[in-house]
Amino acid sequence: MLTPSLSELRDEIARLCDDVADGRLSLQTIFTGVGDKNAPLANNYVYVVKLIERIPSVGKVKARRILSELNISERCHVGDLTTEQRSIIVEQVEQS
Repeated sequence: MLTPSLSELRDEIARLCDDVADGRLSLQTIFTGVGDKNAPLANNYVYVVKLIERIPSVGKVKARRILSELNISERCHVGDLTTEQRSIIVEQVEQS
């Protein structure tokens, strides 16, 4: 598989965030694809906060609050999260 250019990766991340906002993709689906060689590269490189804040029921303030409560930086990429952190984030988002 060819590595996309930075511009292509940014476009892919934007599409990923739009799919989350429109309900075509869930946070759980994206988190499940982390580390999967067939999953889009954007799944690993998108900032967690960007994905969470695009969920219609969450928004920017709640997204940052969830990450703050879990001591996860806003600059953390999805690929940097542990399996446990991903599970907890999904639970917190579902409760909000």
